[in-house]
Amino acid sequence: MSTRIHFVALLLILMLSGLGAAAAAQEAGDPVIRLDSRSKVELDLGIMMDDLLPRFIDVVAEEDPEDAEMFRHMLELIGMDALDRIKSETKQTRDHSTCEFELTLDPERSETLLYRMLTTPNGSCDFARHVSRDEVVMFVTLHNFPHYLGLVLDFMATPEIVEMAGDMPVNAEGELDLGGFVPRTDLLPLLSGELDFFFLDPGDEVALNPMAAPYFMVLGATDGFALRDRILEIAAMSGGGDFGAMLGEIEPEMVGGFELKVLPFGGALAVSEDYLVIGMAPDKMRDLLADRDGDLDVPDGIEWAYIDGPKYGAYMESIMAMAGMMAPEDAAETAWMMEIYDVLFDHMEYEEILYRSTDDGLEGSIEVRGPIMTGMYKMMVELLDKLPLIMAMQEDKDEGNDYRSAIMHVDEAMMAYAVDHDGYYPAAVTELLEEGYLEKWPFQPETPAGVFADWAYTYHTYPDEHGNIEGYILFLYGGSADAGYDVYTEENVAAEGPYELGADGMPDGVVSFCYDGVALEPVQEFFNQ
Repeated sequence: MSTRIHFVALLLILMLSGLGAAAAAQEAGDPVIRLDSRSKVELDLGIMMDDLLPRFIDVVAEEDPEDAEMFRHMLELIGMDALDRIKSETKQTRDHSTCEFELTLDPERSETLLYRMLTTPNGSCDFARHVSRDEVVMFVTLHNFPHYLGLVLDFMATPEIVEMAGDMPVNAEGELDLGGFVPRTDLLPLLSGELDFFFLDPGDEVALNPMAAPYFMVLGATDGFALRDRILEIAAMSGGGDFGAMLGEIEPEMVGGFELKVLPFGGALAVSEDYLVIGMAPDKMRDLLADRDGDLDVPDGIEWAYIDGPKYGAYMESIMAMAGMMAPEDAAETAWMMEIYDVLFDHMEYEEILYRSTDDGLEGSIEVRGPIMTGMYKMMVELLDKLPLIMAMQEDKDEGNDYRSAIMHVDEAMMAYAVDHDGYYPAAVTELLEEGYLEKWPFQPETPAGVFADWAYTYHTYPDEHGNIEGYILFLYGGSADAGYDVYTEENVAAEGPYELGADGMPDGVVSFCYDGVALEPVQEFFNQ
């Protein structure tokens, strides 16, 4: 009971702590009568770092002194002590919230990684001319990606990091060298600046297949064709197949100055002198590349993010629905989570975040349009309505963890048995207990295939011509007979010989299972169906 109370209390605290974070607009059932506030805060981060970091390191040291020393040294290399001051000013009204802030750094620590990253030169997002704001679900851009990458490479090449990493592959010049690919010389010169990730409103199609929604990644390039070829070479070197040869066989089409190729396994790749574009929706990509009259206004800076609240909420609802179909045992949990978060998205018109560098730090702004405080309050109401369901599901989940833990121990014992028996498995799974591979038997007695009994099991073996068991599947039943995995058909239960996985659309009460040996292939085929 105490665990339940703590869980409920934690959720309530999280909800209440967010009530002052943004603006609000009154509606039916809205307790917010008035909201019009301003606040200014200035903090000395140097004092905070001096106070908090040593204490945090002491806590780590109680567990592992060596880890604590490495952690302390890493913080020093990163340059956490470069943080100096932060000033912020927030304004809140009923349906509009803004926050402007300015972070300054200690110029004495200008050589540290943190200082150099936060003072990255500002850049622009030129690809935005292809994007219409009213189509955007989410858009994130790093304005100066090659600078960030260069700083990371510098950091990895420092003697201290090389020593910590041990086997880091570096060449004679001390540069990271991945089997002949040197990022500093082979990749950085081909990057012109921006790295964009965004997805657009797919309309009704998202309900059919969220994973085919119009996601896009864009890399600004000094030579887009050379950048494409270099990335394909990297993929081939890492065992990803010869994509270059595959692309060479695809007939390109020209769209708005881009050479576009639709990929046989889904998605599309487009390239111009200035950009490399990868996307999941070829038709949408064609429209995007052909349009240069987009009205998405991306300000210059080092990073910018934008979320359209209602569209993002609708998209996440579809993603959660798809996740529920792929994992039925988690469907109820994903459903209530999305219903709660949907309330918040319904109260947010949009959120926009911008970071810009200054001479000695960075400045930023956050703007939220919409009655967010009302949304957070309504989230709490929704949460309290669903608490009985949530607590019941938590109990079911805890019980499910017990099943999975038990079969995991049996699976480990089976692997140990195979190591000691020339790769073969026991004819009866109870031999694991008899020969000392298990200290105690975790299940109830064996049950016939497809006959549910809580905590009972069914053991299917795959013998070779000599009777040696070269593969197995062990099913564990739990919960109820009309839940869990669908692994039986009337035919495969009645058939003689090695068991074959099948499904008839009805759950069979199998809460978990383990397998190995020649059973790997049929199980993989089952999961791929």
